[in-house]
Amino acid sequence: MTDPDVTWRTYVDIRLGEMEKRTDNRFAAQENAINKAEIALSERLGTMNEFRATISDQAKHFITRPEHDKLDNDVRTLQREKANLDGRISVMVVAVSMIVSLVMSLIILGLSHVLNP
Repeated sequence: MTDPDVTWRTYVDIRLGEMEKRTDNRFAAQENAINKAEIALSERLGTMNEFRATISDQAKHFITRPEHDKLDNDVRTLQREKANLDGRISVMVVAVSMIVSLVMSLIILGLSHVLNP
């Protein structure tokens, strides 16, 4: 209180008014910060919900364990059947080769008897 014309009550009122303004400014700044934080949180939660929905949609396309086991069993069955078929074809090729060789041998033997009596 430096001015002698200002009464103590006026001085206190002025100081309280200044403090009230500062307090109001602080509350306004805090309210503004809270609003910004709420907006940021809302955006973040929206992004998280989009990500969660994407993961959920993606999970619908994944193969389940029972489906995997069935497909694995089917593939193994096809592999065994193919190996069995490959073996049968090999045996048939050998058999046909032997028959062709036998027929050719008989033809050659027959021709050699006919040409050289």
